[in-house]
Amino acid sequence: MSSCCPELVRNPAFDAPHIGEPLDVAFDAGVNLAFAIAAPTVPPRLTEHSRRMAQRIYRVAERVYCAVGYAIANIIFVVGDDGIVVIDATEAVSAAKRIYEDFCAIDPRHAGLPVKAVVYTHNHTDHTGGVRAFVDEAALEAGSVEIIAHRSLMDTVINNANLVAPILATRSAYSFGTLLPAGATGKVNAGIGPVLIAEPASFFAPTRVFDDKLDIVLAGVRFEFRYAPSEADDEIVMWLPELGVLLSAEVIQGECLANVHTLRGTRYRDPVRWYQTIDMMRGFNATHMVPAHGRPVSGAQYVAEVLCVYRDAIQFIHDQTIRHMNFGLSPDELAEAIPALPPHLAEHAWLGEYYGTVKHSVRQVYSGQLGWFDGDPASLDPLPRAERSARMIKMMGGVEAVRAAARVALDESDWRWAAELTTLLVRLDKTDADARKLKATALRELGYRTVNTNWRNWYLSAAREL
Repeated sequence: MSSCCPELVRNPAFDAPHIGEPLDVAFDAGVNLAFAIAAPTVPPRLTEHSRRMAQRIYRVAERVYCAVGYAIANIIFVVGDDGIVVIDATEAVSAAKRIYEDFCAIDPRHAGLPVKAVVYTHNHTDHTGGVRAFVDEAALEAGSVEIIAHRSLMDTVINNANLVAPILATRSAYSFGTLLPAGATGKVNAGIGPVLIAEPASFFAPTRVFDDKLDIVLAGVRFEFRYAPSEADDEIVMWLPELGVLLSAEVIQGECLANVHTLRGTRYRDPVRWYQTIDMMRGFNATHMVPAHGRPVSGAQYVAEVLCVYRDAIQFIHDQTIRHMNFGLSPDELAEAIPALPPHLAEHAWLGEYYGTVKHSVRQVYSGQLGWFDGDPASLDPLPRAERSARMIKMMGGVEAVRAAARVALDESDWRWAAELTTLLVRLDKTDADARKLKATALRELGYRTVNTNWRNWYLSAAREL
């Protein structure tokens, strides 16, 4: 059991179906930090998704290695003539150190090469938090290593670490199931990776920044950096023309539908800029694609396929939301009208709703274009929630009548209705222990049935809180 993740159960490393040419496994740790065992409280598709997350280092092409399954994000190593370039650092120093040890075990020569540069593909902590495994103050002061990022990265880091840090931390704990036990009745995987490792993060500011593009030779390898706004406004990707390798960052969010909106909260993610960025990436005609989450893809036709379906899914969400918004639909009505991708996209291996969902994405497109107001004047100044709940309960026959209806809903497996009814009771009296237990039961049942890890973690975390 790893010292960096003592609470995690190490499951067998399964071989899972994969799109593209066969993967070259340079190092196999023989474990899987995701919960990959079939259970009645985990949808079979979610168990299958966990089996894609075996802890391995893949040799993608000459000089390029990708470590998958050690944390929520990957680390990519590019081995140069006189040093190594590290792309992203995961969220945890302990995980980054373990990855580096295993990477050096592949070839002893790796340990003899200094780290020449670290690249932050964007500001999110799961890509920057482990940086101290590769960089320290002395190396930065001596100029022996540089940290490369987009010019806007620091503005976002400062905003997230100050203005909204408390609420982001709380909501992230719900989204990633930080307080849930791992296993059949808790967190199964993190959608884009096996688990988010909870430990203090490290950070150093970039030493080299750019705006739209940066063409540079690092450790003897030619890198073409390109600005790639998508799931983050400061996202960058890299094209290695001499190797035919596209380092796609989190523009491609792993083997699942992108979080066009993230439930933990974020600024508007513009889907138009996102799919336009993917169109830019398609122009490289890459032979290999290495994302910041999920397994690499090799074979030009397979890389082209994944990029195409991914951009089509994001454009579908945007275009159909705009279409139905202009018919006058509200956010909740949009989720009813556009509940899923069309079958030819929904059934693709890289578009399962394990991380993003269509239903929560269409709502954010509405909000990003029109704001919070749904167009109904009754929404402008509604009654306070507690008062509204009290009046509704009275109209429905009183507390015990609502409680009885909630129990009937639970008995009939009408979990969503049971959750709504018990929410009224809890808002009326937060100390009503029975109502809290009833609502917790409904939320757990909802959590056990969804394949989406964000939804599952929110359902189960809220049930645990109740």
